[in-house]
Amino acid sequence: KWKSRYDLINGSITASQLSGSANSLLWSLLVGTPGSPGSTSEFVLYSRPSAWADIRITKEQTTNGNAIANIDSVYFEVEYDYLPKPSNIVNVELNSNNKWFAPTFNISTTDKFNRKSGLGDVHRAYSLSASNNATAEAPKTYGRYTFQKWVDRYGNDLVATTGVDTTGGNKIKFSLATDRSFKAQYKFNGAILKIPDTVYLNQTLQYSLNIKNIGAGSLLWNLDSNSSWLRYSGNKTGINDTTFVLTFDQNTDSLNKRIGVLDVSSTETESLHNYIYFVQGKRTDPRNYAFVGTGNWSNPANWSNELIPPSLLANGETITINPIGSTECVVDVDQTITTANTITVLKGKKIRVLKKFNIQPSAHFNLQ
Repeated sequence: KWKSRYDLINGSITASQLSGSANSLLWSLLVGTPGSPGSTSEFVLYSRPSAWADIRITKEQTTNGNAIANIDSVYFEVEYDYLPKPSNIVNVELNSNNKWFAPTFNISTTDKFNRKSGLGDVHRAYSLSASNNATAEAPKTYGRYTFQKWVDRYGNDLVATTGVDTTGGNKIKFSLATDRSFKAQYKFNGAILKIPDTVYLNQTLQYSLNIKNIGAGSLLWNLDSNSSWLRYSGNKTGINDTTFVLTFDQNTDSLNKRIGVLDVSSTETESLHNYIYFVQGKRTDPRNYAFVGTGNWSNPANWSNELIPPSLLANGETITINPIGSTECVVDVDQTITTANTITVLKGKKIRVLKKFNIQPSAHFNLQ
């Protein structure tokens, strides 16, 4: 539909701006007529998808070898043609609370485009009529899910109003007096895993984890973690309710907390992976770092328990320099000793500084 605007005052006629799709349609219809484009390659075919269409992305490449072109990011520019809906048409939208569901909605009335029942997201258009009604029926069960109730587009309970009847359970009746949007809400009817989401450990090195099944049926679960400082003994699999003890290595970082993840997976639950996050606080106790090897400061093997001091020590921490025999400690990284720290070089031991070694005023630097 193309429109023009007539100005009664000055008698001028102004044509409205054509949309991209309307312009494309005109070009395709006029090709071959006098004054029309000379080639069909000069226009875009009138076959653009609607706003609900899926977008499929593919990549094809041709190289002179085995090189692979990696795409870090993709930007889309999308243009929409908006046409106001005729006032004598009402839209009906049906779907479920889970976007990946595709239940069949049985609709009693055929719409203007000869459509009736549908799968998943269903959109129908009817002639406006306050006296005509339609019904939509959702399945009572969908896999391991059971129908609960009808809600609106935003998940809110439907308010009893004129023209909407929800007393039929999974069948809803409504008038065609206005636009409608209904969601069928389903509830999982299998095993439900109850575990904590986040555990704040602070300095605690043990935690009793309770795994519970608060749903129906058996719950077979499996444990997995890629956090090396999180440990558990015994079986990594179990059924239903179980309690076991987790142990944790102490956080050696005096500046930063760390987070470990435990995955409790199960094919019986609604979600395959269920994660527990363990937050361990930064180390608060002062530590004595002892250089007991020979050579570079940055080599963990030269330190007791392979613990290298951080470049900025926590308050109260100390460093003792005690290289093997007549060898030396070589400071090959930057290091700061504050007023709250102490560094001690034992009698007869050597230290050679190659990098920035900042000993602040009033810091404790002992040469025995």
